[in-house]
Order: sequence, then structure tokens, then C-alpha cells
Amino acid sequence: MKKVNVYIYSGIRTIKKTDGAAGYVLSYMTKKDIEATLSNIVYLEDVTRHEAELEVLNQALSRLNTKDIEIDIYTDSSYLTSALDLDWIHKWQQSGWKNSKGEPVKHADKWQKTLILLNGTRFYIYTNQHHEYSNWLKDQCEKKGPEENGK
Repeated sequence: MKKVNVYIYSGIRTIKKTDGAAGYVLSYMTKKDIEATLSNIVYLEDVTRHEAELEVLNQALSRLNTKDIEIDIYTDSSYLTSALDLDWIHKWQQSGWKNSKGEPVKHADKWQKTLILLNGTRFYIYTNQHHEYSNWLKDQCEKKGPEENGK
């Protein structure tokens, strides 16, 4: 079974809507046992930190063929970690995308996409882990501006 590491970072540090950059790195070993990486940094407008983190997670997952792989997700997001590791995502799905207070789950459309993209794939999520791409992702997010998105 192939293992893929997904590293997520958001330069947006507030839960209030704002503009900013977020990104991911995918890392895996090729058949020749050489590390390969894929990455993307995007500038997002009028989003919260949570939306940005979820957006780049979905972008990363959409680049994977989730058949016969195991995914390790590294993030500093307690929001992503709680939703995935504590299985909130399946509880929301079972409750018709309502939270424990009976209110609509924020970003339900993005969470629904996450479920589709994971498609039953075995994954583990690690939070507050400094990793080999932490500084690179942070630097790239700080450099990214709206003009680089074609705006």
C-alpha cells in the first residue's frame, strides 16, 4: 500500500473573513524509491481560516487516486483535526449536516466534497506537527498575492 503525506498550511490566522494564502504539499515515494512532491499555494478572498484549510485539503485530495493508499495529513488546524479524527464529519452527515446544536454545519458543501474525495481511504491526521515543509509553506503563503492568481 502506497503512503502519501499531505501537509496543509493556511496563512489566514483568523476566523473572520479576510483575504490570504494557503497551500499544501503532497509527498510520496515513487516506484524507484525517490521522493516526489506536488504542491500548490493559492490566494483566497473573503474566507475564514477554516474555509482556507478545508479548501486546500480538498485541492490536495483531489490530486490523489485514493485507491490502495494510506494518507497521513499534517496540519496545525484543530478544526480539521477534530472534524476528521473525532469523526464529526460522519456525525454531521448522519444528522443531515446539522451540528450538535441542530444548526447547519458551516462549510457543509466542502465537507461533503472531503468525504467524497477520501472515499473510505485509511488516513491519519496529525496536528501541531512541525515538519520539513512547515517553513516553506509559510514563506510561500506570505509571498503569494492576488495578482499571482490572475486577479
